[in-house]
Amino acid sequence: RNAAALLRAGARGVAEGAPGLRPPILIHHDAGGDAAACRRFFTRLLAAGAPCDVIGVSFYPWWHGGLDELAGNLSELAAAFDRDVMVVETAYPWTLAALDDVHNLVGLQSQLHPGFPATPAGQAAFLQRLAALVRDAPRGRGVFVWAPDWVSTQHLGSAGENLALFDGNGHLLP
Repeated sequence: RNAAALLRAGARGVAEGAPGLRPPILIHHDAGGDAAACRRFFTRLLAAGAPCDVIGVSFYPWWHGGLDELAGNLSELAAAFDRDVMVVETAYPWTLAALDDVHNLVGLQSQLHPGFPATPAGQAAFLQRLAALVRDAPRGRGVFVWAPDWVSTQHLGSAGENLALFDGNGHLLP
């Protein structure tokens, strides 16, 4: 109830600050591969009157399962709540190697999605498959890559330089 009240207040603030404009309101849940958790979250939030035009989820295979679970969840969410759906946070490694002294979030073979190696081509294939899955989902609207520029620099390491869309020299990956 409190979260819904805060979201309603936020929506009112946007409406007051931008008269005549009505930007869509997206609510994000972090468990894109867990249909039961997402259904519980959005059922409770919407029943409490939270404004929501678009449902967004995070999807990282090392935390959220496989692409099949995500596809099923997006379809269920779109049907159950009659809303557009998106993946608003994702990433995939182009290498398992650490390029600096900061511990990486992903560095084990067991964290990879089957069929998608930790190579530049594997990263591109995973992101292309994910984009196609969202595009093919009922009311699927898009994908946002989390921290595509999370590269390591000389004086500042990164816990996700191997998840960025740039290699260790700053060159764009495929």
